Amino acid sequence: MDANSLATIVDNRRSLSSSRRAIWWVRRDLRINNNRALEAASLGRRVVIPVFVLDPRFEGPESEKRTHFLNSGLESLNSDLGKLGSRLFVKSGDPSLILPELSRALNAPIFAEEDFTPYARRRDRDVGLSADLNLVGGLTVFHPEEILTDQGGPYKVYSRYRNKWQTLPRQAAIDLDPESVNFAATDIMESDDLAKKVISPQGGEHQAMKVLNRFISGSGALLSYGKDRSRVDGNTTSGLSPYINFGMVSSELLVEKASDLLSDQGLSGSESTSVRTWLSELIWREFYQSAIYHFPDSIEKSLRPEFEHIDWSESVDDLELWQQGSTGYPIVDAAMRQLSSEGWIHNRCRMIVASFLVKDLLIDWRQGALWFMKKLIDGDTAANIGGWQWTAGTGLDAAPYFRVFNPVLQGKKFDPNGEYVRKWVPELRGVADRYIHVPWESPSVTSNSSSIDGYPFPVVDHRFARQRALDAFGVARTKYSDTLAKPKHVAN
Repeated sequence: MDANSLATIVDNRRSLSSSRRAIWWVRRDLRINNNRALEAASLGRRVVIPVFVLDPRFEGPESEKRTHFLNSGLESLNSDLGKLGSRLFVKSGDPSLILPELSRALNAPIFAEEDFTPYARRRDRDVGLSADLNLVGGLTVFHPEEILTDQGGPYKVYSRYRNKWQTLPRQAAIDLDPESVNFAATDIMESDDLAKKVISPQGGEHQAMKVLNRFISGSGALLSYGKDRSRVDGNTTSGLSPYINFGMVSSELLVEKASDLLSDQGLSGSESTSVRTWLSELIWREFYQSAIYHFPDSIEKSLRPEFEHIDWSESVDDLELWQQGSTGYPIVDAAMRQLSSEGWIHNRCRMIVASFLVKDLLIDWRQGALWFMKKLIDGDTAANIGGWQWTAGTGLDAAPYFRVFNPVLQGKKFDPNGEYVRKWVPELRGVADRYIHVPWESPSVTSNSSSIDGYPFPVVDHRFARQRALDAFGVARTKYSDTLAKPKHVAN
């Protein structure tokens, strides 16, 4: 922070000398409503100073779409604060340096919503060493320490975690009147500018509520979610994941909405099942947040140690074909092209492309997790790592390592008429439905063909690749078992 900024703060402190102050450190809670950190900061009629720190760690060209979405949300929050006579104060740099300086200059404690990733916990530790940092709940309905086994350890199986989660009493979502908060005036200190760029989807709390209300309305996708959610050829999901990731809508509110719907006696059996299925997906998110809290090494290491030393392929060419959407498997390529174009893909597609990278191409799941975090607007470390380790068979409550998604069958089942494929793989728009997921079997393909209207043949035979993966995982398990069986040398 430069000398001019500090001088401005010191000058303005005189006008606030009779008031207590608090810094609301905005992080992944870009909303005014249903915000526990804001509520805690505002207690006792403290003057609340909303601060967001642009951490250079999270900026870069590869995550451009996520950055633009974040900035859109920040602008929306700034606009909402402006209507309340305040603003969002933006500072650029290392939070562990900026926040303690601000806290000392303003004589104000810091309130923030707790985050559970290893980086966030290190950052908060460093800030807390030099400032009065108060971490508040809100990222999840229950803190990871609240849901433990009878032995006091973390759950490793989702169904057991969910069962425990559902037995615990929940707090009601926060009902804080924004106009009752004593926000700081706009001239208390200087603020950095945000890079503005119009993108789609738009961020912000108001947009999040529009998306939510559309999803849960009678004509929305929620009431048929139970049977349609895995279809990739239509609007079958909520579309809320980017908003949830940045806290433009609170998890507590979403769970409350689901619970309210389940208490509606007018729902049919299938509609109630759909709402319960959606609630279960929300709990999956909490399970992954708990996993990253209890097992921080999972970012870099397989949680099942027997799979930590698989003989992965190091083919750069295969990895690039996957990244570019040129593997020759239509459903895989459609998903990867949508990911690069929009920064989002359906969860079913995420599982399909992850299985293909790990099992068909035998490339380390960490390569895929890294690519997703570079491209996804809703890139969340906990969900990303949890999802990749689940598909690879290396994580908590993971799919068995011998479960290998067949990309052809997945395409036929979840995009039966090829509408999704045709949208993202224009080379195949003229291919008949019968061959849309197996274009190499089309009658127009001759023995001399090397592609189908410029679309490549499969990079690998799925049957061969599946067996290769099973062999590689099997060898890793055997080696690990042999290591455990070896007698330890005891020093005399």
